[in-house]
Amino acid sequence: PSKVITPLATLRMDLQEGVLKLEACHAPATPEQVQERTGFDLGDLSAA
Repeated sequence: PSKVITPLATLRMDLQEGVLKLEACHAPATPEQVQERTGFDLGDLSAA
């Protein structure tokens, strides 16, 4: 998949790195909450 959409956020696949990265948070979630709840590194949280 190129994107994963959840109630908390939209994640996009970084094809060069082969990892999911945070594209956007869905209110009222914060990037930190999304990071905590996914259980894996989502890259630069300030970019979302």
